[in-house]
Amino acid sequence: MIEVKEYKVLEYVVGILKKAIADSKVEKKSEGVSVIKDGNDTIQLEQIFDNIGNTASILITDKKEIIFSEDLLETLLDIQEGGSDLNQQISKIVINDLSVETEIILHAVKDCFDNLSSSYEFVKTSEKEIHKLAIQFKFGDHKFSLNLINEPAVINLTADFAATLDPAVKKTIEGDVVKAQKAINMLFKEGK
Repeated sequence: MIEVKEYKVLEYVVGILKKAIADSKVEKKSEGVSVIKDGNDTIQLEQIFDNIGNTASILITDKKEIIFSEDLLETLLDIQEGGSDLNQQISKIVINDLSVETEIILHAVKDCFDNLSSSYEFVKTSEKEIHKLAIQFKFGDHKFSLNLINEPAVINLTADFAATLDPAVKKTIEGDVVKAQKAINMLFKEGK
């Protein structure tokens, strides 16, 4: 017997994004893969099933961060956490190798460091793993890596520095990391 898989979750998420992104077009690459075109930019969505085929994960590749620029991260989080029958079939939505919540937290961390000091400059995200990532920052001329782990009950932020970093600069950054961790946890974990 041939197993027929349904891709209603993919169709649902594609429909919501298409509606929200003005003048976008949808191209179906295969039964489980669709591409939303916004001008010359694209967002690829793929639905994969768990081992027993009951729930689906939506994997999104959005290199130009259209979803963020269109302010759709919260919409995707609501879809994932919603209570409808279709929402119950979604185990997770992953954007550019990060869970939707972790992607939202990444942008909040960037904003937090911008608010702490104009000396902070986001450089790039170097490592991604659904709920963990390493973010490269500069503080003036000093580079450091900020490690973020999004656990169910808490968000942990730690900084890695070059051994030659000036102790006063290191102390300033460490203090700001503590402030950022507290603010991010208040925003995302406390009160949930």
